[in-house]
Amino acid sequence: TWSRTITDRPDDFVLDVDRPAFDRGLAPNHRAHVFNASLIFPLPALEGGSGLVRHVLGDWAVGALVFAASGSPITVLAGEVPGFNQGPSGTGVGVTQRPNRVAGQPCRASGGSREQWLNPEAFTLSGFELGTLGDAGRGTCEGPGFFQVDLALYKDVRLGGKIKLQLRFEAFNVLNRTQFSVIDNTMDPTAVTLDAPIETATRIAAFQPSRSFGQATAARDPRQLQLGVKVT
Repeated sequence: TWSRTITDRPDDFVLDVDRPAFDRGLAPNHRAHVFNASLIFPLPALEGGSGLVRHVLGDWAVGALVFAASGSPITVLAGEVPGFNQGPSGTGVGVTQRPNRVAGQPCRASGGSREQWLNPEAFTLSGFELGTLGDAGRGTCEGPGFFQVDLALYKDVRLGGKIKLQLRFEAFNVLNRTQFSVIDNTMDPTAVTLDAPIETATRIAAFQPSRSFGQATAARDPRQLQLGVKVT
């Protein structure tokens, strides 16, 4: 599939009821690309071979599954800001506390460790006007994609009558690709500098995001192998 899913009501929280465009963005279940394929390939029966060859090496089959998909949308949040119990926007609701987007900076980090998925320079609280809504939109960045190949080798053996035995050797994520599944999308500044004492401040002059912001914090399973026997 090749698709685009857009909504202005992705959850129960609305930034501004008079301006629904603030909430317009990619839906949480949006995936630009999804590809699934399966293959079953029977190997030769080796009927011309000896009984041992036929029974041991003949009548195997190979099965393959290929899954590929674009990443899910990521909405970057400001998180907890020191000194502001209700957050820099004053709403008190975490999903409505968003930073500002830095023009010209890509969402995806380049260079450095693979775990650093989001570009920390793409979002900022410097110059953020307290009590306003950050202009970082909903679902503006794409999370890690998914690509996995599973393989199976199996053979059916007749045991007589109605009984059949199946031998299976299966490999999941056979390429052993690292599949990141969770990205830290919350800035959670460890320190902020205001343009005045907190009682009269109007803007955040500077901030220090958490060190884990934008990093992958979890991954799907690595390669797994299993042997199976099934009696039918």
